[in-house]
Amino acid sequence: MIHYETIKSSFFVANQTYCTKIESKLKTLDCECSGSCNCYGYEVVGILKRNGLTYNLIFIKTQTPNRFDTTVYTGFEITVTGLNKTFSLSFGRSLLRRYFCSNEIRTMIPRPYYLKFDDSKDSIFLYHLIDRILDNNISKIKLRNGILNCKIHEPVSDPLKLISDIELITRNWL
Repeated sequence: MIHYETIKSSFFVANQTYCTKIESKLKTLDCECSGSCNCYGYEVVGILKRNGLTYNLIFIKTQTPNRFDTTVYTGFEITVTGLNKTFSLSFGRSLLRRYFCSNEIRTMIPRPYYLKFDDSKDSIFLYHLIDRILDNNISKIKLRNGILNCKIHEPVSDPLKLISDIELITRNWL
């Protein structure tokens, strides 16, 4: 259950609307949500067990006051456990790491992203993987020791689509 600190504010109404929308979508998957929401932000946590995998979902919005302005961070983090421990993958933003990618990978992903993996999958798998990552605006993804960590640095409007896309990506790593 999400705890709402009710304050008469348009910021609170916007945050509450977002949290209730996310909570209702996740309840369709029998995922219980917990966390807090106020006019400054929210942190909603959900744990979903599905197809032998455990999904830890975190929806975050924070505000950090600066001297003359306020910095607002909105993001989403997901951790999936129970995957194959022999495969590792890393995707993110780094021009330096992009330099060490193969030419085939560099033509498939936009600058400044890189992709590093230690399994020679076919190019069709790579196209599907990159399409899913870019379609969901995933900023960083890392798979190591059977644990997949993903970060998205913007609000996620449809967590159900994201979870189904991650299931499509990870079905080869079970």
